[in-house]
Amino acid sequence: MKRLTRTLTRQLLWAALLALLLSGCQNEPEAAAPTISPTVPAAAAPTVDVTNVPPAAASDLSFITIAIDAPFPPFEDIDEFGTIVGFDADVMANIAPQAGFEYEFVVTSYDQGFLPSIASGEFDAAMSALVIPEEPTAGIAFTAPYLELGQVLVVRANETAIQSYQDILPGTPIGVEENSSGAATAEQIGIPAADLHLFESIPAALQALIDGAVNGVIIDSDDAEHFATTYFQQLKIAGGSGREAWISHKAYGIAVAADNELLRQALDEAIAQAQADGTIDRLARAWLIEDDTIRAGESLIGTPANELVIGISGGLKDLDPADLQPDLISWEIKSNTMSGLFWHTADNQLTPLLFDTLTISEDKKEYTFSLRDGIIFPDGSNLSAEDVRWSVLRSARLGNWLVNAFLKDENGDGFADEDAVTVVDALTVKFTLASPISYFPSLLATPPYFIISDECFSPNADPQSTCGGIGPYTIQEWVPDEKLQLKANPQWPGPAPAFENIQVRFYPSAQRMRESLAIGAIDLAWTGLADSDLVELRDTPDYRVWTGPASFKSHLI
Repeated sequence: MKRLTRTLTRQLLWAALLALLLSGCQNEPEAAAPTISPTVPAAAAPTVDVTNVPPAAASDLSFITIAIDAPFPPFEDIDEFGTIVGFDADVMANIAPQAGFEYEFVVTSYDQGFLPSIASGEFDAAMSALVIPEEPTAGIAFTAPYLELGQVLVVRANETAIQSYQDILPGTPIGVEENSSGAATAEQIGIPAADLHLFESIPAALQALIDGAVNGVIIDSDDAEHFATTYFQQLKIAGGSGREAWISHKAYGIAVAADNELLRQALDEAIAQAQADGTIDRLARAWLIEDDTIRAGESLIGTPANELVIGISGGLKDLDPADLQPDLISWEIKSNTMSGLFWHTADNQLTPLLFDTLTISEDKKEYTFSLRDGIIFPDGSNLSAEDVRWSVLRSARLGNWLVNAFLKDENGDGFADEDAVTVVDALTVKFTLASPISYFPSLLATPPYFIISDECFSPNADPQSTCGGIGPYTIQEWVPDEKLQLKANPQWPGPAPAFENIQVRFYPSAQRMRESLAIGAIDLAWTGLADSDLVELRDTPDYRVWTGPASFKSHLI
């Protein structure tokens, strides 16, 4: 949970820490009672000066004490070594050298005279996710903000009715993270409790928004900008980016004594420098933004101009070329992400691909290939004769019929012999068949004969592998039952692919795929549409129906 309410949570956590420290000493009754000092020194602690005399010169700022209330993650926490860590700690570690002083964090309670201790001179400053108040605090001055956050409303990317929080009507479900600034803001703007849906994290709330369980989510602006940028096809900030979309606003500063103008000015200058060079933005991204991934689903704003999105009714069960029971979808995907010594062109013509020359013995049982030099797998390794041998015999060992039924098997055990594929030299490989087969080159263009890297694939069945092989496209990402992301392979030795990027989306039914086609989430529906769908879409000017020739697919008989 990222945003916590300060008062109750801090009291409970600090009480628990104090009790834990005390209980560790109860087994030593004869020892003097320990003094608990939950501080994290950066140097030897100075003698505390309570005379409230502000520094007269910059040289007096060589060392300061900073009150901090921890734990309060992610702003401040205490690690297993007793060190203060968190966003505030890292900010101070970067601005203190700029301001020219060393410092010590002193852990104390916000609810027990936190700010009065600064005004009285017990501490020089306080830094503990302090929100700069609208009204001045007696005896206290705040630096310029080192962090400013707003609360914004995030909606689905195709939302048109809700342009700002003022468009939220009663009965509209709105998500917030429990015990967060977003929850407080929702209450302030009058969202009825019955319409509020509480979630344990921001990613969980945004997932519910994408899934349609809520119509908006109120969260911190930094989180909103991160997720709206990362998932721009699914999410957006109502009212646009920037401060104009902020519903409410918080500015975080460092508290000093009102008459300690020298320290405040030094901190202001250091904060300005850390903001100008991007240091604070970098630390905010590291500490304050919840970067958990969410299941984005399909685009709600159409498809990118540089990507072809293909819908398929069905799923992809494996990407292993040795698979014993290939189906249409996996066969087609493998044919676009890996290849054999031969391959089929777009017009279904068998053509050489990975070799320069082929020699066939007089008895038509031995095929010797001289491989092309400089062919590279997606994992960066070079194609060799050993890769060819390893790939084909791997398929044989895993029981693939298209290999074992045709290669030499002298012992009759149903598996191709180890010498059915032999390495002549680094770029020369020889196949020995059980008997002459006129269509053996066509077999070499099928998945069981596709060449893969032994540095990437497992020697055993590897159905979830995304290594691919030497194909027109490389596999960038595979989310089973959701999508497959492909990118044009710059090492592909054949004709350049027609598209730089392809996304294949998988649907549980033809109806769901057609719905996605209707909203523009996919460019093309490939398999699964019923004849009635095709007839209806053929007469719609927004769609074009393509039907391949009867000989579009090759069948080995």
